[in-house]
Amino acid sequence: MNVILLFFAVLTVYLTLRKYVEKVVAISMRAPGISGLVGLGVFTLLPFVSVLLFVSVLGSSIGVILFALYIILCIFALLGAGVLLGVYLQKLLTKRTNITLGTVTLGLVSFSMLWFVPVIGWFTIFGLIMIVLGGLSTALYQAIRS
Repeated sequence: MNVILLFFAVLTVYLTLRKYVEKVVAISMRAPGISGLVGLGVFTLLPFVSVLLFVSVLGSSIGVILFALYIILCIFALLGAGVLLGVYLQKLLTKRTNITLGTVTLGLVSFSMLWFVPVIGWFTIFGLIMIVLGGLSTALYQAIRS
């Protein structure tokens, strides 16, 4: 049941926000190590900063907004990890990096299968999510900056 929900959620995001998905995947593919470190930093520091801001009287509204942003970024990172895995697999098999519906489907099927691989699959999924979270954060930062 969860696989079907994940599949339809990713397809909805891909079909409605195709240009943004391609930008995030491009950022994540360009420097996956840096994107992974940025994602890990966002994953660990953003909740801490938002709670600290929430405790103070002046920063409470900013803390709530940052925590909501954190939840939204984590959800989209989970959805984008399957797409990124599909692009990696397509690059491995055909040397192309364009995103198609087949790429998304291949990535989601592979992503769903990784859940069943005990330790290595879980670490791979976590790494993919961190890479996409870093790409999302970088794209969001670039959009705010410009």
